Amino acid sequence: MKDFCFLALLFLSGGLLAQPSGPEELRAFTRVYFESKAVAAADEKLVMQLMTEYEVSPERYREMLAGIEGKRTTLTDREQAFVAAIEKENRKIEIRKDRQLRRLCKHAGIAYDRYTQLLGQYHRDIAFQRSLKPYFDAHLKTLHR
Repeated sequence: MKDFCFLALLFLSGGLLAQPSGPEELRAFTRVYFESKAVAAADEKLVMQLMTEYEVSPERYREMLAGIEGKRTTLTDREQAFVAAIEKENRKIEIRKDRQLRRLCKHAGIAYDRYTQLLGQYHRDIAFQRSLKPYFDAHLKTLHR
């Protein structure tokens, strides 16, 4: 019983800690969220360039991804080289994305750990997503001016 109470208290306190502290923090979260999406779009272009370089069609790429996720598929030597290039670039991309995200957080005035905490909440809490709508709308309006 004591363990259950401790776990319940821990769970509830974690939920309370995840609550945003105010509008400034939500504006900073929104800014970083959208700016980080622009970085991800650039990374997608890199994958497309590699697909062109290794002559891998979008259909074949989907088949290859399905093979990575469990379905057997035979890869040619060129496709194996493509997969190796993608894996190499993915490591670089992850490092670059982390650095960029930390820079965006610093520039927006939100701690990186806090941003990732709010991002996790954003992904799993529909009420939190809805509470961000005014901030998302305001941010998007500034982009279209």
